[in-house]
Amino acid sequence: MMKKKLLPPALLLSLAFFTQAAATTDSQLPQQIIPAHWSAEEAVNFALGNSPETEIALQQTAAAEAMAKMAAAADYPLVSLSSEYSMTSNAMYSFGNILNQGAFDNSIDFNDPGRTDALSLTAQTQYRIYNGGRDTASNRAAGAGVSMARANRVEVHQLLAFEVVKGYEAILEAQQMLQVRYDAQQAIASSRQVAQERWASGDLLKRELLALQAEEAQAGASLIAAENTLALARQRFLTLLGLSNQKISLRESVEGLQPPPTLDITRRQLYRQIEAQEEQARAQLDVAAGGKKPTVDAFGNYEVQYGPELDGNGDSWTAGVKMNYALFDGYSTNAAIAAAQSKVREITARKKRLVLNLNLELERARLNLDKAVRRLSVTQKAEEAAAEAARLSRIQFKEGTVLASDLIDYEMYLSEARARRLTANAEKIVALANLRRAAGYGQFDTSEAPKAEN
Repeated sequence: MMKKKLLPPALLLSLAFFTQAAATTDSQLPQQIIPAHWSAEEAVNFALGNSPETEIALQQTAAAEAMAKMAAAADYPLVSLSSEYSMTSNAMYSFGNILNQGAFDNSIDFNDPGRTDALSLTAQTQYRIYNGGRDTASNRAAGAGVSMARANRVEVHQLLAFEVVKGYEAILEAQQMLQVRYDAQQAIASSRQVAQERWASGDLLKRELLALQAEEAQAGASLIAAENTLALARQRFLTLLGLSNQKISLRESVEGLQPPPTLDITRRQLYRQIEAQEEQARAQLDVAAGGKKPTVDAFGNYEVQYGPELDGNGDSWTAGVKMNYALFDGYSTNAAIAAAQSKVREITARKKRLVLNLNLELERARLNLDKAVRRLSVTQKAEEAAAEAARLSRIQFKEGTVLASDLIDYEMYLSEARARRLTANAEKIVALANLRRAAGYGQFDTSEAPKAEN
């Protein structure tokens, strides 16, 4: 009976590792719970944890933090360990090996000491004591880069949250608009049925019946367009959430959205980004200016050597301080300083332009919200009047005291009044969300300060 061959332990361990990794990839990765009925706040929180935009901003922040750690490495000494084996018949090198290994005696010919070898182990360390302030400035520049990345991450979150609220409201508006178009079609169909009966009894001209039939067809086309708008709004909303082909059900309205406590552009992450960018530019100017200053390094090494050829061994150490100063570098340092100064002036100008644009954006958002609130009030009154006029015209048409063309006009007025009221309500919600974004707030964040980003 043949014995089964056993796999080596290392291979078994590898197979177990990759099997576990595959299982984790397929079924054990944490997934966000998809709600059965979405609120706007749930949608925002889901998007912030699932959207590719969030992951991109997160990785950009991680990269900036890694760069900061690289810059901070200059504060630590460099320590290295090396080993080497060599054999030589060169008189100078051979004589050096003899001395290092303590194998010298009076019988050695200085001109021809013979063949020697050396197996050495060396530990080295180096530490920059002074670098003209360049290391400190590089740390400042890297820290400013981290601040920029974190501010960008918050800005991405706030913009994504606004787009989610906007998309959420677009679905609600499209659903209600679909109902408005459906009601309009049903009202025209009902009036067309009345017209059919009146025409059959000889109480209505054929052209009026045809006009109602044409209007019913137009109402059907508007209904199809509303269905398409709703489908597109749903798909755009899913894209914002990082989902696809997912059935979603939304609650009736956006709840919990409040006006921002303050209107101040200094809360905007774009403003904080430009401030960090300005700090980075000034730090890079200090890095360039450090080129005009000397560098001072401390160094040391310890070496152990063994020579199998002579069966000798020995150890030695070296320590010291070294200073370097560039007397002339072809004006490259001056050019670097001039370039860094220009960058600082450029960022200062960009900051001024950004402040003007952010103030304009904030004021525009405030005015748009004010306009949306007033427009909603007007459209609500218009809808009430149009609804009453349409109700009366239907009664009068049934009684034969109103022409079909007049009835069509009143039905159109009602449909458009309802559509305008729905659009005005959606515009008010979106304008409020946009004002929160323009003021530097998250959509459902009630705190005065932005949430800290880790």
